[in-house]
Amino acid sequence: MTIITFCHRSAMRLSTLHILPALLLTSSAWAVQLPPLSGIWALRTALPEGSAVLGDAQPAAEVFISNTHVRGQFGCGRFQGDLTASDLKVRFSVRTLPPSPTERCVYAGDNPLVNALNSATRYAIGQRQLVVFSGKTRLVFERIGFVTPSRK
Repeated sequence: MTIITFCHRSAMRLSTLHILPALLLTSSAWAVQLPPLSGIWALRTALPEGSAVLGDAQPAAEVFISNTHVRGQFGCGRFQGDLTASDLKVRFSVRTLPPSPTERCVYAGDNPLVNALNSATRYAIGQRQLVVFSGKTRLVFERIGFVTPSRK
């Protein structure tokens, strides 16, 4: 598209017209950036109701994500591992940690949250909420804090 300018103000408008599409592209790129997964997340619900993850007894469950490292607890059971995430797809590789020798923990062996995280395939995220899709189960987390990503 060629615009013939007759005065200085028209030239200014022409240069503005050339810059405007670049600004729009840049601003739209910022609009689609997702919040980082890094943070402290508390499990609030597992849907559908009565899923094997929470059952009737709902122990406290928290997940700490820093860069690609994951650790957390489900009741008295602890776990850690890694994750990869891109384009709303996620892959967890977490394992249950053994309890201390003096501790008895029902979740130290078969941890339902660890099983659900390891079978997760997708996620959705907002500023305060993270939803992890694992088979027919949706794990709904609420952000309760932030972590400082480690530098290596």
